Amino acid sequence: MNYLRIAMRAPIAFLWTEILHFTIRFRQVFLRGKWRRQTSRDIIGLWGKGLAWIMGVRIVKRNERDWPMGDVVISNHMGFLDVPVLLSAFPSVFIIKMEMRRVFHFGKALEDQGHVFVERGSEASRRSARDGVRRVLGNGDRIIVFPEGKASPEV
Repeated sequence: MNYLRIAMRAPIAFLWTEILHFTIRFRQVFLRGKWRRQTSRDIIGLWGKGLAWIMGVRIVKRNERDWPMGDVVISNHMGFLDVPVLLSAFPSVFIIKMEMRRVFHFGKALEDQGHVFVERGSEASRRSARDGVRRVLGNGDRIIVFPEGKASPEV
């Protein structure tokens, strides 16, 4: 039953991702200035909310605080669904491992959205990522970091 549910939801999640990526590209081409940057972040948050809904994740917010809460969100990475759940609460960009940039089509989409990439073993890449984080924060955007750099092992 779970495999059937996944098989039905995966194409919808892919279509949702493609539609919102196209929307971001469209806005990057035709809009300028703060509207271009602001809408991309908001669309990423919308993607997170939609993907969580498609995957059947029910998000319950407790102890909500007034915005803005902060510019850097640090979280444990327990699995794939962390991303849409965090994005639904904190529209932002991520620091992402460089391997994801090389994934066909999605790597370019992540780059277009403004995510910061880092090669784990490269000091030059870490310096470049540091500059990317400064750029993101300087633009007034929020960034999410998973310090362990990968999904945590099962407990």
